[in-house]
Amino acid sequence: MVIAGKGIEFEGQDVADAIKKALKILGVSRETITVKVLSEEQKGLFRMPGLKPAKIKVSLKAKPVGDGRVTATTKERSKT
Repeated sequence: MVIAGKGIEFEGQDVADAIKKALKILGVSRETITVKVLSEEQKGLFRMPGLKPAKIKVSLKAKPVGDGRVTATTKERSKT
């Protein structure tokens, strides 16, 4: 896991694995994050996993307030 700018980078054996790790570490559901795939995994000899892991960048989505304004999520507010 690498914290970079306005998102957190995660690695996994494939993109799905990296997303699972991000959800577990952040303690959020899939609907509350946006995922940008930085690189797909690269398979090794005989297509075995492990040459290069998949990398993703995850950021929390902003959620609307009752009056239509958009605010940061609870976890983002606690960082400031």
